[in-house]
Amino acid sequence: MDLKKVVSTFPPQILTAAFAAVCGFVTFKLLAYHLNLVLFPWPIQLRETANLLSTSLLLKGGNPYALVNQPLYTNVYGLLYNLVTYPVAALFGPTLAVHKSVAGVFTLGCCLVTYWMLRGGGVTRTLSWSGSLVVYIALLVGKTSLAEPDSLGLFFYLLTIAIAVRCNFSRWGLAASGLAGIAGFYTKPYFILGIPLVAFYLVLFVNRKKGILYTIGTASAFILSAVAVSALCETYFYNTFLIHRNVAGKDVNLMLMQWATFGRQLTEVLAALSIAVCAMALSVLAARRGRVGAPAADGQGKSPLSPLRKGGDVRPLSPHWMEETLTPRNSLMNLGHGGDVPGTGQSPVIVSLPLFALVLVACVFTFKLGLHDGAYMTYLYQLVAPLFVLSVFPLLDRAGAWSYLILPLLALNLLRTSAAYSDLDNAFGPKDRANWEKAATYVSSHRNVLNSAAVAPLLFAQGKPLYDSGQSQYFSCGLEQPPPFGFLFPRVEEVRGQSARYREDIVAAIKAKKFDLLMLDRSFSKWIAPEELFPQYYTHRDVVTLYMPHMGYHWQIDIWEPKQ
Repeated sequence: MDLKKVVSTFPPQILTAAFAAVCGFVTFKLLAYHLNLVLFPWPIQLRETANLLSTSLLLKGGNPYALVNQPLYTNVYGLLYNLVTYPVAALFGPTLAVHKSVAGVFTLGCCLVTYWMLRGGGVTRTLSWSGSLVVYIALLVGKTSLAEPDSLGLFFYLLTIAIAVRCNFSRWGLAASGLAGIAGFYTKPYFILGIPLVAFYLVLFVNRKKGILYTIGTASAFILSAVAVSALCETYFYNTFLIHRNVAGKDVNLMLMQWATFGRQLTEVLAALSIAVCAMALSVLAARRGRVGAPAADGQGKSPLSPLRKGGDVRPLSPHWMEETLTPRNSLMNLGHGGDVPGTGQSPVIVSLPLFALVLVACVFTFKLGLHDGAYMTYLYQLVAPLFVLSVFPLLDRAGAWSYLILPLLALNLLRTSAAYSDLDNAFGPKDRANWEKAATYVSSHRNVLNSAAVAPLLFAQGKPLYDSGQSQYFSCGLEQPPPFGFLFPRVEEVRGQSARYREDIVAAIKAKKFDLLMLDRSFSKWIAPEELFPQYYTHRDVVTLYMPHMGYHWQIDIWEPKQ
């Protein structure tokens, strides 16, 4: 390709402005969809009510992890999201919209942290913006932006890494990093992963003493907090640790399928990365031949990204581009850490923290998290996608004149992947709305409904008693295997008995026809009582199909009335 001819036809400013326009369009589209998601009046996800119940109980002065409140108030993630939501819910009520709004704020916060890290590494505003949009698109997939703790936990996970890097691994920066990681755990357990990532990086690449002190300090703080939490919330670790340990699957094909989907999602970004790597290889070959790297856009170092840089110009590719790009001496890859590691006297190392973390997290996903069949694509989009952006976009920023190929590819990716986010009302037809209204009428016209998790939000909104929050079914899973670390798991036999009594009470109520209506789905409601019990005491009257857009779920709800 004759790059000089391309530049003469399309000046860098035009390409940059066009790319910025695409970013602006995609940003507006995503924000509009996200707002629609928050304000959507009907349930979107099966298990959202669990968090509404936890927040509601906190507002009443109750403890969601008290044994007496199990398994109805079972919450398998953590309490910090509910505590953060508490002041907003105190003003506006513990509604779906309130919980989705809080989650939405932290979804945007994750994008801002990504932008902050990229800008701190010297990446241009437009490219940093586009990288944040790649993360935003990933986080809008699935349940991250719904009434769930995922976005808050991810926010702490990213801060664990970002604070350590942007504070140059200083003492106070590492202390704040450790606190963010612990906060991530108490939001959703796997977000504590940021702590070992930082710890391993410190030991291997920065300063062994700092790494050991960071590990000891964060481990000590975590253990002390765990003992206190276990004393105050007696079923906390049953719900947030043992249940996950016992229900996790081991499906290798599922893991491979998720990697394939992830690759398709980022096809154009991977192509752009390939171009940047090829440009790097060309610069190395040119250096060996005594020339100055790959050609710049105009022979003087101009890049399509240069109008957004201070001073306008970008240096041409150096003969030592590979070495400069991979080492923290280059702020583009180490994201804010330049020169020798402060206080160590060590030479710059050969990998940045985001890249190091990306490799480790990819391994954790491949051999552990990705095998779990209960969270399709969740771990990749939350744990891997932001690190991928933080590792790849600094390389793309160094591509010089090759940006004439890279920017169109990035624009194509943003347009293609954001196309899936259309108005929810378009996917939610009049029949779907009528079915939800019919289900709401069933709820309002009865006092005591044995419910499926799918209709739990309807009962919650009308102040009716619930029996399945969406996570209630998992409480009995916590003791399928003997618990380790006994001091964190008090009253084992009482916990086991509480689960059995809850189901026995429901079975007895069915036999006594104390429920004036049963609204049960055909999949997840089986844990409540044996299916053969229902026709003995109740008559099947109707089937209502409830559609949840965004997640794409269809639930068939069987309606049963007491036999006369």
